[in-house]
Amino acid sequence: PPLMESIYHFLPYSVSEQNYFMKYSLLRDGASFITLLQNVRGSQHTILALETTEGEVFGSFTSAQW
Repeated sequence: PPLMESIYHFLPYSVSEQNYFMKYSLLRDGASFITLLQNVRGSQHTILALETTEGEVFGSFTSAQW
């Protein structure tokens, strides 16, 4: 949640007020790209956020389904 709060202001205004749900977590779901794809399949908008061990954050916003 703190990570999401910090990136909301970078989202396009038209989608910044939508509710986003965590569909994949490395800790919860394991390190599987196939599982990631299965969990986000069909999502209209997706935020992919990664945090390094040094605390740096990067990612992407997609406006098309996977």
